[in-house]
Amino acid sequence: MKQLTRTEGGHDRLHPKTQHGVALLAVLFALTLLAVLALPFAVSMGVGADAAQRDVERVAVHQAVESVRDLLLADAALSHAAFDPTPTYDSLSEYPDHPDLPEKFQLLRDEGRV
Repeated sequence: MKQLTRTEGGHDRLHPKTQHGVALLAVLFALTLLAVLALPFAVSMGVGADAAQRDVERVAVHQAVESVRDLLLADAALSHAAFDPTPTYDSLSEYPDHPDLPEKFQLLRDEGRV
């Protein structure tokens, strides 16, 4: 059996100094591999977040449009003969040029959007 002896630097005589760097290289390789895998993951998460934000905005706009449509249909229903003070004719005053929005929708009037 060979007996290991240590030098002053703490290295084995049977294992040269170059072999002690293999563990360091393995750790560096593992860190590089993790970094390479993390980059596409981070990019895909950013793209996914943008897509989710667009979906949320699309649904919010769809709901707002449906609400305004319901308001316009309710105004048009008031021209029915049961509610209309002049059931035999309709004047321009019975058809407003813009919807009469509730307080919650006043922000839609900004910059002439409605």
